[in-house]
Amino acid sequence: MKFLLIPDDARMIDACVAHGIDRVFIDLEVEGKLERQAGLNAHFSSHGLADVADARKQIPAGAATELLVRINPVSPASADEVDAVVGLGCDLVMLPMFRSVRELSELARLVDGRLRTVGLFETPAALGRLRTMLAAADAPKEAHLGLNDLSLGLGLDFLMESLAGGLVDHFCRECAGAGVPFGFGGVGALGTGAVPAELILSEHVRLGSTAVILSRTFRDAARTDPDLFGEMIRDLRAYIARLREQPCSVLEANRRALVEAVSRIAAEQTAP
Repeated sequence: MKFLLIPDDARMIDACVAHGIDRVFIDLEVEGKLERQAGLNAHFSSHGLADVADARKQIPAGAATELLVRINPVSPASADEVDAVVGLGCDLVMLPMFRSVRELSELARLVDGRLRTVGLFETPAALGRLRTMLAAADAPKEAHLGLNDLSLGLGLDFLMESLAGGLVDHFCRECAGAGVPFGFGGVGALGTGAVPAELILSEHVRLGSTAVILSRTFRDAARTDPDLFGEMIRDLRAYIARLREQPCSVLEANRRALVEAVSRIAAEQTAP
């Protein structure tokens, strides 16, 4: 499973490279994001093109760590933004908040095969059109399901409700059927989280996910204690390996436990 981490400074990128994080994630998306996610305990990046350039210089040639850049939604400015990140040497570009095949086609046209594309499926429209989008000639090379904005778009009370309710299952089945590698959401360190990280990772294994974004607990450790960060990453990979050895009955029991935890939290969110 690929681990993605959004860095805040150079120390975090060094920690990513040293401890085998698969992708350094530079986040350029600003258009409408603060307004959409106001009040959420979400990460808001202050990255700019200079951060893309700095990250590219900091990741050694031949390193296993790749550079992924999330751009803004499709707009008249997209051509310049795509050309800029391509010119700065990123390996993958991620498109957020799309609703139509037309937007994915525009991304493919602008990229023109110069790097790999990742579709961030996070609008109800994209989920409703998922099968058509994955079958299109201009389908992204990879897919990721963004739970924060999806929960907002669906009017849910808690971002994990789409996982507990089966929508993530649908996304994963469709991606697997189309042969598109996929991931979803994020995860904290083992032993943390309102919904335990262990249960979330179990769902990644059960559903065949290939990517997850590492949460604030990992970013804090990468910034302040790289050795601790490395230990947390080793523990995470070891736990995933153990999950993959478990019978389906154990993963199903973990799924039921996750559903119970999510239901309890969602109820608390709506309690008077």
